[in-house]
Amino acid sequence: MLELKRYAGAFALALIACFVVTAEAKAACTVKSGQTVSNKEKAWPGNAVHEALRNAYADGRCEITKGMHPGGTPCVRGKSDNHITVAQYTANGYLSHTFHVFGYKVMVDGVERQCSTR
Repeated sequence: MLELKRYAGAFALALIACFVVTAEAKAACTVKSGQTVSNKEKAWPGNAVHEALRNAYADGRCEITKGMHPGGTPCVRGKSDNHITVAQYTANGYLSHTFHVFGYKVMVDGVERQCSTR
């Protein structure tokens, strides 16, 4: 009986570890086929100025549709306009918004966030 209890405890720990890994693995945006995006750039939506984009990142409901490219209106005048383009989807899989996430951070309510615009 002691052996059974030992195995049950190990099984429970393994099961809990699986849930933790699965939850963390979900937090990310997919990358559209053919786009080149660095690991650093892939993390930007998770810390974006827009809360909706951060939530989509946490829920795995976003896609980086275009890698780093120029254009758009940056958060701060005079800063680089290089950015990635990110699509945010609803829970039903419909396109909700498109964001431009830039390669620099700005302070928002005392928190440093990745510059993002819609």
